[in-house]
Amino acid sequence: MIGRDLKIFTKNHKSDRTDIPMRLQGFTEISSLVIGNDVWIGDDVIITAGCCHIGEGSILAAGLQ
Repeated sequence: MIGRDLKIFTKNHKSDRTDIPMRLQGFTEISSLVIGNDVWIGDDVIITAGCCHIGEGSILAAGLQ
């Protein structure tokens, strides 16, 4: 089950160099995300880049507004 306003980000800004503004460094590679069976994801949850697997039976609590 998935609540309303779920956000999934599969890439992020690069931040390897401190001499170049982050906005000019481009983005990381797109990562894949596997969500197992019987997962509950609450309202307003944000899944960020780098998360690659949400296991079977997991519960992701609702985000705060």
